[in-house]
Amino acid sequence: MSAAAIRLERVGGGLAREVKTRSGASPMSCFQCAKCSSGCPVASRADVKPHELVRLIQMDQRRAVLGSRCIWECTSCQTCVTRCPQKVDIAGMNDALRAMSLEAGMVTPGTAVPVFNQVFLKAVRERGRVHEVGLMVQYKLRTLSQISWNASLASARQETMASWRDGVLRLFADAGKVPMMITKSNLSSLGPRVRRMVAFRLRTLFADADKAPMMIAKGKLSLFGARVRGKAQRKAMFRRAAGGNP
Repeated sequence: MSAAAIRLERVGGGLAREVKTRSGASPMSCFQCAKCSSGCPVASRADVKPHELVRLIQMDQRRAVLGSRCIWECTSCQTCVTRCPQKVDIAGMNDALRAMSLEAGMVTPGTAVPVFNQVFLKAVRERGRVHEVGLMVQYKLRTLSQISWNASLASARQETMASWRDGVLRLFADAGKVPMMITKSNLSSLGPRVRRMVAFRLRTLFADADKAPMMIAKGKLSLFGARVRGKAQRKAMFRRAAGGNP
């Protein structure tokens, strides 16, 4: 670490020190060359770019950092640390920031990444490996309530109703009648806006259903999944990782 970085750390806030303690990466070593952002594959869609996130950490902007969408959209591809002349591990910092964001209850609205993490880790803890079908079902059901109808309405209108209804009908002949009835206004008890919202959420729920038969036939998906021995050992490992007793 350079002398300049050490001087900055002395005047920096508690956020930078906490991030360094929890992740092992030094935010104060960054001198804002922006090489991380120029190579980041998700920087163009993030609310703040990687080098801007590090700057916010340096400036002790806890609310802006823990409430940002950037920490959840990071794919941990390690491009940032590979390009960084100071070897600042932003991916490692993001892991710590996600945990801090969850603990503080400041997760940005609209992101489904925490739900996926919980479903994925629960499957590993209980079964020893991921059961893809169960994971997809749990993930979709738990994230339906997070779908932003207003934000997604414009993109939903661009797609024809037939393109998704046909996919549902191929796999779920009876279930496919529900969105069709809604879109044709056969459920008169619902208002038009509610019908459109329910149809949109059904489309989201069954968006990948048409791929299931082919994947099952090719052995890519298992309907029941396998279980691995050692459930007690896995639970003990999770407790240790969470800081509890073995």
